[in-house]
Amino acid sequence: MIDHHQKESFYKFTFFLLCFSLFISSCGTSRRTTDKTEANNTTQKAVLDYGMQYLNSPYRYAGKGPNGFDCSGFTSFVFRKFGFNLNSSSTGQAKQFPKVHKKDLQPGDLVFFEGRRHNGKVGHVGIVKDIKRNGEFTFLHASNGNGVIVSSSTEEYYASRYLNGGRVIKEQTYASKTPVKKEVVRQEVQNKPPKEVKAPVVVKTNSNQSTDSQKEVIHTREAQPLPTNPLPQTPDLPKTKVGVITNSISEEMEAIANQPDTIFHTVKQGDTLYSISKTYNCSIEDIRLWNPELDNVLRIGKTISIKKQ
Repeated sequence: MIDHHQKESFYKFTFFLLCFSLFISSCGTSRRTTDKTEANNTTQKAVLDYGMQYLNSPYRYAGKGPNGFDCSGFTSFVFRKFGFNLNSSSTGQAKQFPKVHKKDLQPGDLVFFEGRRHNGKVGHVGIVKDIKRNGEFTFLHASNGNGVIVSSSTEEYYASRYLNGGRVIKEQTYASKTPVKKEVVRQEVQNKPPKEVKAPVVVKTNSNQSTDSQKEVIHTREAQPLPTNPLPQTPDLPKTKVGVITNSISEEMEAIANQPDTIFHTVKQGDTLYSISKTYNCSIEDIRLWNPELDNVLRIGKTISIKKQ
C-alpha cells in the first residue's frame, strides 16, 4: 500500500516536472520571437537612415532619384537599396502589400493618402518614421512643394486624407520550410589514393577544346580507389579534377563553384539581402547579378554565391 506521504511526494514531483517543461517551452518561443524582432528592427532602422540621407532633395514629377523624386519614386528608390521591388506608382504600392491599421503601424511601414481631389483613391505615399504615444506618427516622403521632408499625421492636410498603411518589412521575411541544402565537396587528385567514396562520381576530362565542350562521365557504381602510381600528365594540360557531388545542383551553380574566387553563403534566420551585402562588402545589385534565380523572399538554407571583391 502507498501511504499518504508517498502520494504527496509523487504529486509534488509531477507538478515540478510540468512547471519545468512549460518554462523550457516558453523560453524557446521567446527566443525565436526576439530574434525575428531584432532582425526587423535592424532593417527598419537601415531603411529610415538611408531615406534620411536624401532629406531636402527636390521634388520632380515622375522622378526616380537620386537627384529628384516624386512620392512613389522616393519610396521605390529607398526600398530597392534593401532588395525590395516596389511598384512604380503609389496606387500600385497600396495594392502590393498587406494593409495595416493605423493603430498597428510600425517604423518602416508605408502610409497612403488621398490626392487633392478627396476621391477616396490613393494619391500619395510616405514611409513611417516614428510612432507617437497617442497613435499618431511622423513620416518621410517627397512632397510636391517641398521635396523630401518629414511630416506629421496630425497636419490638417494629411489627417483629412489618410487612408491606410502597408507593410513591406514583414515579421518573417524568410520561408518557414527549410529546403535541402546543396553541398558541393571537391577534392584534388593527389599522389596518394583517396579514401573509398560511396557516392555518385562525376569525372571531367579536359581536351584541347573550350570548357563548353568538356564531357561528363557519370558512374553510378561504387567508386574504387585510384591506383597508387599516378598517371603521367602532359605538361601543357591542366590537372584533372574529381568532383564528388552530394546533391544535384544546376549547371550554372556547378560552373560558379569551379571558380576559385567564389564564396558560398547559406541563408540563416534573420538574413536579408542588405545584411548579406554588408557582411561581404558588396551591393545588393551585385548579389542579384551573381544569383539571377533569387526572388524577394529568402529561404533559410538557400545557398547564395558571393564573388570575392
